[in-house]
Amino acid sequence: MTVRAGRTKKSRGSDAKVPRSIFDDVEEFAMPWKTRKPRVMGAISVCLLLGFTLTLSPSLARAQSGGSDSILASGQRARNRMNIQKLSQDINTVKSAIQKSHTFSDYVRLAVLEDYMCGVAHERKDNGLLKQSAQDGLNAAQAAIRLNPNAAEAHWLAGDLMGQLITVTFAGGMRYGPQAGSELEKALSLDPKSAAACVARGVSYYFTPKMFGGSPTEATTLLNKAISLEPNSDSANTAHIFLAMIYQQEGKHADALHEISLARKQEPDREFAQNIYRQVSLQK
Repeated sequence: MTVRAGRTKKSRGSDAKVPRSIFDDVEEFAMPWKTRKPRVMGAISVCLLLGFTLTLSPSLARAQSGGSDSILASGQRARNRMNIQKLSQDINTVKSAIQKSHTFSDYVRLAVLEDYMCGVAHERKDNGLLKQSAQDGLNAAQAAIRLNPNAAEAHWLAGDLMGQLITVTFAGGMRYGPQAGSELEKALSLDPKSAAACVARGVSYYFTPKMFGGSPTEATTLLNKAISLEPNSDSANTAHIFLAMIYQQEGKHADALHEISLARKQEPDREFAQNIYRQVSLQK
């Protein structure tokens, strides 16, 4: 059993033998809105989701006097292993720090950690946890924006977390969709070389229906750009995963297998990559 904020959730080992493929959800998401099943919005935005997401930007790392950011490294490991308890501990550590000194860096750390938790909550099919984490993360990102309006990392986090809220909020697309896109575009305008912003925007392009501006081609371009900018980063790892999903949807199985194999090699402990690998392998 895993626990956070009074909630209990079954471990994934007790779920059905064969999980629904994320690729099935992508196909439904592309259907006209009037015929789409209501639950699909929750399933598919995995990813603006990508709370399976992204790492601390170099600018934030430089802002930290101690050099490497151990709390985010710990949070990333917890996200990779879907460890809600450890990730919750890291979140609470940063919240305690914020109570003492309301710094830009700590608000961004909290937003990143909550974004990680959104990804885990999605995999655990815990919409309550997903909504709580997305809202808490968005609040932190918006606090960071107030402290530094020109920080790209705060804007892409706000956009990504709004995307998470779309999936668990009534009329979420109308409420958060346009603003989420604006925040992601703002991040890229502030820092075109931010790999994390490229991934967040690329994923949003992929999961947005074409009639509302979505584009797998734009998604592929931005994901490849992220890899070229920071090839050994967690953002690049996420980009490889989503490129695999895009290629699999396009029937390019060899390319999909290549991308997901790179992701698995780069971060062998990342359960999300292992799950996508299994689904790609099954759909030869």
